[in-house]
Amino acid sequence: MTVRRITRITFEAEETIAIRRGRVGADAICCLCGSQLGAVTPEEAAWLLQMEIAQLYREVEVGHLHARPVRIGNPQVCLGSVEKAAQRLSPGTRIQIKHTEENS
Repeated sequence: MTVRRITRITFEAEETIAIRRGRVGADAICCLCGSQLGAVTPEEAAWLLQMEIAQLYREVEVGHLHARPVRIGNPQVCLGSVEKAAQRLSPGTRIQIKHTEENS
């Protein structure tokens, strides 16, 4: 009698994306959810969520994403709401956002 062995190998990939910038958006506290993760531009949020910018603005309109106006330039999108939206839109996908300080 011949015994067959099957070996199953599973690879898990993890990708880390770092968005570095000056103090712009770094100290942003969301007035809707209180998240202290900061904020990104709508274009960066759309890229993180892999959606079109028009869809991102619809998500803002219905309250799934939190946006706040800024004095100069585009509005800022709360990273806390981006993290929650990623879990809602793609249940198998995990986005974990961490705010880190870098001395330079």
